[in-house]
Amino acid sequence: QDKAIAAFEEAIRLDEHYAPPYAGLAVALELNYSADDLEANHESAIRAAETAIELDPELADGHAAIGLMLIDGTENNLKRAERSLRRALDLDPSLTNAYNWLSSALMGQGRHEEANAVQERGLLVNPLDPILSANKAFRLRNQGEHERAERLLLRLINLPEPPGLAYRGLFQLYIDMGEFDKALHWAKQYARVETKSRLGTVGTL
Repeated sequence: QDKAIAAFEEAIRLDEHYAPPYAGLAVALELNYSADDLEANHESAIRAAETAIELDPELADGHAAIGLMLIDGTENNLKRAERSLRRALDLDPSLTNAYNWLSSALMGQGRHEEANAVQERGLLVNPLDPILSANKAFRLRNQGEHERAERLLLRLINLPEPPGLAYRGLFQLYIDMGEFDKALHWAKQYARVETKSRLGTVGTL
């Protein structure tokens, strides 16, 4: 996330009146879980997201960023997050992150069927979105539909840069299925990918 934060900050330095980098910075800050002060990071993310909306009230990424900031588990904020994320998708129905975050906001309100439907809509937009795909595989696994979950995760593995979520999902799936040799194989692959990610040589989710 550090490189993304630096890139957005440089874009803002070059043109402080251009809204999209503020939205990108807000998301990068909010997802930077390795920050020394997470609370201060969160406050900076909120300011960046609000600035994006002030500069461009019709910026879908800005509304999505506001929605992400509000997913904190409290009922009032989850409802506000839902409104912001639905607004983002009204402005840009191709914004796959917004489907995932909206699903989280709905899950937090106990509206599981609606959350699942939102994830399915997101997958229609981008069938290979790693987070939406991994979440669907998790649901299928919990429903006992192991073969469908396996096919979905293996499809992610065939991407040029497979997300870490796919390796982890396969490891967990094969544990459930009692196929421990396969589980061990994917656990090792997951550990390898995560190690490279921490060293900054690959990007995984």
